[in-house]
Amino acid sequence: MDPKAKELFKNASQKNNVSRVKKILEENRYLVDQRDVEYRTVLHRACQNHDLELINYLVQNHHKLIDAKDTGGWTCFHFFIDGFKSNVQKIPREVYNFVQSQCTVEVKHRGRGKATAGSHHNANEVFGSQVQAADNQGMTPLMHMCRIFKKAEGASEEEGEPQQEDDESGSDDSDDEGDEAKANTKMYRHEDILELLVANYKKKIFDHNVLGETAIAIAQRRGEAALLALMKFVVKHELDSEMSEIRRLSLPRAKQEEKKEGEQWVKRGQCGCSIS
Repeated sequence: MDPKAKELFKNASQKNNVSRVKKILEENRYLVDQRDVEYRTVLHRACQNHDLELINYLVQNHHKLIDAKDTGGWTCFHFFIDGFKSNVQKIPREVYNFVQSQCTVEVKHRGRGKATAGSHHNANEVFGSQVQAADNQGMTPLMHMCRIFKKAEGASEEEGEPQQEDDESGSDDSDDEGDEAKANTKMYRHEDILELLVANYKKKIFDHNVLGETAIAIAQRRGEAALLALMKFVVKHELDSEMSEIRRLSLPRAKQEEKKEGEQWVKRGQCGCSIS
């Protein structure tokens, strides 16, 4: 790899280096097309690092990177979700809001996010078409979230929101200001990101990867905490009835055919069994 490209990727992998990355690209515009050994771009690096400032700069100025995939078929949003594996319970509000905005992009706009020359892109919506995208192994961002899921310590309490006695001398205005301040400083957890994805996927949470696994199977393999969290949101978003129907219809076709054929043989008296 070009030494300057190495410097670019190094800076893109570290937060708060937007000015340095911008300077390198302005002096060497050809570097924006550089890929690492896994065919990843600087935008992939920024997404995995949750560097929102750098993501916004690259989306606005180098929009052709938006739809780039690595050798495994990972999109930018795959990398953004994978970045949560190093951040369990201190997910900043702006990062949560970023994921939320991608998950709430109007369905009619999904699949139309192809980068075109001279087009203007909003970083808060530009990856909406990738939220349900599958990589080369059929793994969606939801499946990857189940794969890396980890329950935060002390998850039963809202972080930074201890219970306190009401101050009778306080005014309603001060209470409102306090609530707003708490909301702005709240840290989110894996559970919060998982719910955003479940709400977006709806019935598609029952899709399979190339190994025949659903997100539920992946969560189960990850552990009890992941499975319980996923199922909580399945029930909350009223998808449990869908799951029962899918289970009924998921009886292997071979077994269905075998059962049907066996019944026909019994009726014909060709299986050695007594006919009632």
